[in-house]
Amino acid sequence: MKIRIHKYDGWFLLVCLGLGALAEEMFFQSQIGVSYLIFLAGFYLVFFVRFKGYRFTNKRLGYLIYFSIWFLALTYFGYSNMVFYALNILAIPFLVFVHLILVTSPKFLSWFRRSFIGYLFVKMGAAIVYVVKFFGLLLKALTKGLNTEQAAVVKQVILGLVIAVPLLGIILVLLSSADLAFSRLLTSVPKWLLGFQLQEFIGRGIIILLYTLGFFGVMQVAFYKKGLVRKAQPDSETVSWSGIMASTVLILLNLVYLLFTIVQFKYFFGQSLQSDMTYAEYARHGFGELMVVTLINLSILIAVVTFVKEASRGLQRTIQMILSCLVIFSGIMLVSSWMRLSMYEEAYGFTTIRILVHCFMVFLAVIFAYTLIKIWIRRLPLIHFYLIAALVFYVLINIMPLDRLIVDHNIQRYQATNKIDIDYLNQLSYTGVEGLIQLYKTNPDIPGLKNLLQERKIEANTHHADWRSYNLSREKAYRQLKKLEV
Repeated sequence: MKIRIHKYDGWFLLVCLGLGALAEEMFFQSQIGVSYLIFLAGFYLVFFVRFKGYRFTNKRLGYLIYFSIWFLALTYFGYSNMVFYALNILAIPFLVFVHLILVTSPKFLSWFRRSFIGYLFVKMGAAIVYVVKFFGLLLKALTKGLNTEQAAVVKQVILGLVIAVPLLGIILVLLSSADLAFSRLLTSVPKWLLGFQLQEFIGRGIIILLYTLGFFGVMQVAFYKKGLVRKAQPDSETVSWSGIMASTVLILLNLVYLLFTIVQFKYFFGQSLQSDMTYAEYARHGFGELMVVTLINLSILIAVVTFVKEASRGLQRTIQMILSCLVIFSGIMLVSSWMRLSMYEEAYGFTTIRILVHCFMVFLAVIFAYTLIKIWIRRLPLIHFYLIAALVFYVLINIMPLDRLIVDHNIQRYQATNKIDIDYLNQLSYTGVEGLIQLYKTNPDIPGLKNLLQERKIEANTHHADWRSYNLSREKAYRQLKKLEV
């Protein structure tokens, strides 16, 4: 990969240094809240200024991913669900990287093919190579005008500093931890002069440096795309299955599923079970197995629709009908799984995982419905729809008030059964705390509820959140706690 240092690259490196400092300040100095929105505003300001006048590709999908990123970041400000808090720490940076590479990729590259995954890895590797070569050229430019011997000395000194500085930083941190007197001696001068701890300074510096090099390398490689990546060849679907072989497999599967469906209508939909089994036991026993079988069916559907080669008209119609039966049987399994999970929730309550599984079953129903249409209208794209639907589904479950649904359902269940897990609601999120306050106002005699809310009220009165971690759901819960008389 050949590169050149352009006129504004050095200034852009300084901008990326500021962006790296912003990332470290927003993500590592307090719990993430409104800080994610601030960082994204800074990042995309730099991105759009750097790529001003650039001809972007894949604009429609690019807009979808762009707004999805903002919606996901907004959840750090509006909600406090710790499951999505952890997931989005990985999901948002990944989507930002995909968005940046997608809109700057060549027109010949199809984002829905396997080659695009390889292209992402190529760009990541190219960014690392670019940074190394950039600093090599920068060093060469700095030593220009010196004779060979002087240039060699300067290069060796700089190389020694590059190696020694991070190495010394690690060693000093280890020695400071090993000996308290050495730590006091080492940190007294910088602390007295600048008011910071050496260990913290080194740690923050390393994080800022990594962010800076990452932002700089990826954006530069995306901007100077010519000559960095070879033209990718579209995937060739060389795999093909025999229509007769596929029909044989599908017929056998459908016969088994037909027998299973008869059993489901007899025991489940007929509202009668074996005398030695409760609904909750039956639900717990079979839910996981049914979901696995449903996913296997989806995989078979995708494989047959994608890889079965063209057959005679009669065989083609036979395969379409058999595939349609497989979709119908899979739908019956989804309904059975939904009923099992619903009964299990009635017996044991509602949790985040159980609600998410409900949402996933809705997603599978949409996928199966589209696949059924695809079976009969072969020109419809398949992978396009799956990828876009998956992204939209993930964003929707992030912005849906899932915690509020869990709280409301558990309170309704308590009113019907007098059963509720207040410890789970307390750990759920700040929306769960609001639910406990609501519960206390109507049912103050629930064992342990008063003590739990007293502890939460002390927390609300003593909590001083950093502005970067400002969160609407937490502030709303704390306001209610401060007004609550317990």
